[in-house]
Amino acid sequence: MLGKLFKHNLKQVSKLLILIHGALLAFSVIGRIIFSMALNGEGNFNTASPATSLVTAVYILLYVLGIFCIAVMTYIFLARDFQKGMFSNEGYLMHTLPVTPAQHIWSRCFVFIIWGLIDMIIICASLAIIFINSYTMQYLPEFFQEFWKAMLTAFGTSEFFSTIYMLLTMLISVFFSIFMVYFAICLGSLCKTHKILGAIGSLAGIYLVLQIVGVIMMLTLGWSPYSVNSNNALITTTSTVGMSPVYMGFSIIFDLLLTVGFYFGIHYILSKRLNLE
Repeated sequence: MLGKLFKHNLKQVSKLLILIHGALLAFSVIGRIIFSMALNGEGNFNTASPATSLVTAVYILLYVLGIFCIAVMTYIFLARDFQKGMFSNEGYLMHTLPVTPAQHIWSRCFVFIIWGLIDMIIICASLAIIFINSYTMQYLPEFFQEFWKAMLTAFGTSEFFSTIYMLLTMLISVFFSIFMVYFAICLGSLCKTHKILGAIGSLAGIYLVLQIVGVIMMLTLGWSPYSVNSNNALITTTSTVGMSPVYMGFSIIFDLLLTVGFYFGIHYILSKRLNLE
């Protein structure tokens, strides 16, 4: 039944999302044409006419706004789909099916993950359509090497532990972000009126509390924006960011516990405190 529910939910949300992501790819092709006219053989705009430069600048602005809007829209649309499917008129039908609350949660969570991945892939493909050419390809390996070095510097640990930390953080953050918004929607459903406003307020409250807790954790568990090296009387300060292993380990455990807590909170409200009025 979980598979059937997943297919139904995926089909339901995909129509609009395919349309807007397809529009992004089409807009990227236009950008490719604009950039091919604006760039010279060395990859700069020195030889571009003022009109071409203006069109390129306007396009870049619209493109950045478009990517931001599509990413936010995808997240909001999938969150709204959970709210509609669980707590609106559609919820009456969904809750008559022989499906457990856990199956409802996981089917929509998997749809959220699938479209989150598709969203990232299409955005990356869109960037590649516009910017990847024989000139930029020369600098891609160097860019990724410098990016990786910057990440390792930020974590301040060995490459092995930094990689493990990043992978675990990425995995947990996927479920954390989904279950957090689902939990806020469930809290909003407990309101007698203005359930959507209640969900937004709940999400804002949860986010604010987590930010405060995060700052306290950073200050008390060994995260510092500077590393201080002393040599006898000489003390030098560098701009190297560092995270202590204690902070890294505690942050993973903390996020994992919150993710589990959000899940059981969602499950409890769907099974014990369901309010469809």
